[in-house]
Amino acid sequence: MFMLVLVVVTACSKASPLENANSQPANEVRTVPAGPYGKYNPPIEVTVARKVDSSMKFKEGESIDENIWTKTLENDLGIKVKNVWVATESQFEHKMNIAITSNDLPDIFPVNASQLQQLVEGGKLMDLTEVFDEYSAPLMKHIITEDGGNALAAATFQGRLMAIPHTTSSIDGAPLLWVRTDWLQKLNLPEPKTMDEVFIISEAFATRDPDGNGEDDTVGLLVEKNLWGGLPGLTGFFNGFHAYPGIWVRDSSGKIVYGGTMPEAKKALAKLQEMFKSGQIDREFGIKDETKVAQTIVSGKGGLFFGSMASPLTALQLLRNNDRNAEWKPYPIPSVDSMPARPRIFFPVVDYYVINKKAENPEAAIKILNLYTEKLWGETAEPDTFQKKDGIEFFKYPPVQLGRARKNLNAHLHLMDTFKTADISKLNAEEKKYYDSIVKFKEGDQKNWGYNKVFGENGSFAAINQYDQANIYMKNEFYGTPTPKMVQRNAMLSKMELETFTKIILGDAPVNEFDNFVVEWNKLGGEDITREVNESMASRKSAVRSGEDH
Repeated sequence: MFMLVLVVVTACSKASPLENANSQPANEVRTVPAGPYGKYNPPIEVTVARKVDSSMKFKEGESIDENIWTKTLENDLGIKVKNVWVATESQFEHKMNIAITSNDLPDIFPVNASQLQQLVEGGKLMDLTEVFDEYSAPLMKHIITEDGGNALAAATFQGRLMAIPHTTSSIDGAPLLWVRTDWLQKLNLPEPKTMDEVFIISEAFATRDPDGNGEDDTVGLLVEKNLWGGLPGLTGFFNGFHAYPGIWVRDSSGKIVYGGTMPEAKKALAKLQEMFKSGQIDREFGIKDETKVAQTIVSGKGGLFFGSMASPLTALQLLRNNDRNAEWKPYPIPSVDSMPARPRIFFPVVDYYVINKKAENPEAAIKILNLYTEKLWGETAEPDTFQKKDGIEFFKYPPVQLGRARKNLNAHLHLMDTFKTADISKLNAEEKKYYDSIVKFKEGDQKNWGYNKVFGENGSFAAINQYDQANIYMKNEFYGTPTPKMVQRNAMLSKMELETFTKIILGDAPVNEFDNFVVEWNKLGGEDITREVNESMASRKSAVRSGEDH
């Protein structure tokens, strides 16, 4: 027997889009199973639009429409998920724009910040304020607020929660310096503690035949054509110069400015141009994407790049499979001067899940998230079934998902304690999987080298923990929905930045072209965006203080 909550909705008087967000016909009664995990009986159907990525895999006979998660949602919650349309990441935004324009919207669907703003202003979305409070399980609510509540704040308009943020970990994205330490030892080079030492290593890797084949075929610093990727990217290089392309930071006066227009960025570009001219950077980097650069790593021709915590799980692991002597180590970003380098981290929201104002069961999305967090991280967690196994990422299947702010760093710390005490009882199910993988590596299984290099001693999170202990993250000072001028101009300005920076690195433009870029960036909308950003964040802080006063 399950309990029911009777919800009576009465007609509203004429109001703003937010006030009308949940308007229903007068005296309509619907029944909702009580509690975070209450099961619908008979089952309900919810329609969704899905964004999928190219890495998504399925067991034989399964698909995005029928898999372990669709079966579990129906069996445990009485929720049948119907995908009305599915699109890849590259196509999704365009297809969603068409759906919004035609007002052909499913019950649950993900949107970016611009689309969220548009839908809120158009009065198309369900107000989730009361639904979220009533149906959220304690674990889910804890996870979604692990960032201090900023993610929920970004989904809140005029004090009303209009979306569920798809949270992620910002610190997981902190850039690291990856170096082939077997090459360091072969060339008798010290581990890098300063950017000057990075430059010495880059030159040596490019000119002193670190692979020992007698040919001039190795690269110094690995770079890819889009500049800001994770394998490799130049974000960490710029951070080492105290420049922050891609995010908004405060200058010495306290004003929020765009990090890609800071004078420090010019110094980083000047050094990159010098390195390219001296042959330390691949001559063809301007046409090579991440896949092509990964091939350079796997073939054993590169040993230095700025990347992410996950780098060992892809190209570096493939290299290790071929060459057991290939050893890499991550380092915190070195600084170009005596001031510590601060790693850039993004706002921890991937996108926003919204509920159509016409949806009959808005609480269904909350219930799905409750089950999702329980199956992944709760007392009944089953990571082999619901998270990941044999390279298949089951956690990507549900129509709504959450990531944890500090899950991976905590896993590293818990694993380090466990290897000291030999007490595995305090590890959760996911952490136990990582523990088992590291043990297998220590016993000789090279296929688990990557997990050891991420979570183990001297791995990714050992370096990130140094950032954490020093509390030196450089956070994005702007979050929330894009400003009006951002919507109009940001894509064009980003394209101009990429083109200008690339030309300077290649030597096709002088370093002073950066000054012209800053002038044009401001003239073509950057100045207006900067003003809007400062006004938006001042208004947000004012609203927070006003709420605290009441």
